Amino acid sequence: NILVNFGKPELLIVAHTDVVPATARRWSSNPFILTQKNNRFYGRGTIDNKGQIASLLSAASNTKPINTCLAFTTDEETGLTGIKHLTKTLPKTIKTALVCEPTNFQIVSSHPGVSGITIKVNAKAAHASTPHKGLNAISQAAKIIRIIDNNSNLTSSRPIINIGKIAGGEKLNIVPNYCEIRVNYRYQNLSPSAWLKLLKKLIISDKDINAKVNLT
Repeated sequence: NILVNFGKPELLIVAHTDVVPATARRWSSNPFILTQKNNRFYGRGTIDNKGQIASLLSAASNTKPINTCLAFTTDEETGLTGIKHLTKTLPKTIKTALVCEPTNFQIVSSHPGVSGITIKVNAKAAHASTPHKGLNAISQAAKIIRIIDNNSNLTSSRPIINIGKIAGGEKLNIVPNYCEIRVNYRYQNLSPSAWLKLLKKLIISDKDINAKVNLT
């Protein structure tokens, strides 16, 4: 983290220095070269969060901030280690915080909580020539994904759910005995533990799911 204090800071302004990876095929310009086009700037992190850092540094160099702390944190996109450390070391004089995030220039008073959920599916391996002797963990995982996508009980509290990663299987000639689903769960009302409890009930009641399922 990088902290810049002006006087006895009462206002905290936070931006993060890390950005998500740049995938070349998704870019129409070079993500590592700042490009201006049609009154917009394009480049890796221009909106989240390098543009905010540039704006703060420009404002600070052209004005004289009073009782303000500028905090540039690390690891916001994944582990949040920077902000976790910051909350433990903040000056006690801080009264108000402003977090710089892309909100389409709207002031937002709160933010959904976020949790990473792992769904582990344990089934039974067999040779691909005799799949009936095994239980396909990937197929079982697909049924769980359909429950997540289609069951209104899991979305009535309007959480933001993203099935971000799925991994399973070893070789094409083996019926996979294990599959893992990773879910990004963002919430305001229904906690991750309560959501998992609902999902577990739905999985247990589904007669087509015979694998052993662990939810964490």
